[in-house]
Amino acid sequence: PLPSPTDREEAVSWSPPSHASSPYGVFETTFLPLCTRVVNAAAVLTMPIVKTCLKLFLFGAVTVMTVLLLRHWMATKQYVFNKEDVAKIAKQYAGQDHEQAFSKVVVELRKRYPGHILPDEDLQWIFVNAGGWMGSMCLLHASLTEYLLLFGTAVDTGGHSGRYWAEISDTIISGTFRQWKEGTTKSEIYYPGDTIVHSIGEATSVQ
Repeated sequence: PLPSPTDREEAVSWSPPSHASSPYGVFETTFLPLCTRVVNAAAVLTMPIVKTCLKLFLFGAVTVMTVLLLRHWMATKQYVFNKEDVAKIAKQYAGQDHEQAFSKVVVELRKRYPGHILPDEDLQWIFVNAGGWMGSMCLLHASLTEYLLLFGTAVDTGGHSGRYWAEISDTIISGTFRQWKEGTTKSEIYYPGDTIVHSIGEATSVQ
């Protein structure tokens, strides 16, 4: 016999109980929470990595910009000293006794750059050890971007020049200076009156 209207309503509205043991029902009720947990766990693990990558990117960008700005500033700023002028003054006394030559060079530098060379009472010779070599220097001027000094050694010495973000100019007054440039297989010897320019980033063996 046909079901009564009430029976039909019950048949249409019936659904399996929540504790039904149907494999489909069990899979459906457990798979979705597991997926949610996996997605949440992946998101939690990914966020620190993303933050770290962003920090590294920002650090790299700031570093590159800082270096570029510093190089631009150093290339365009006005310096007190001119390496050609300093070399010209030093060459006038090349070959003379080094102590007398040093005194004359200091006098000429004070005339050429008044107010920028230390007075006699502040001049002193101090030992310098770097890169395996040992020498003595007398500082004449120092600032954030420039320095001017007298340098020498009373004994044979040699070592690594170092690698700097600065251009260094040396003019020989007495003695000899041997230099072996990186990337070459022969050394060069310089004599009184010669000027050697160490470019930015250049490294050599010196003696």
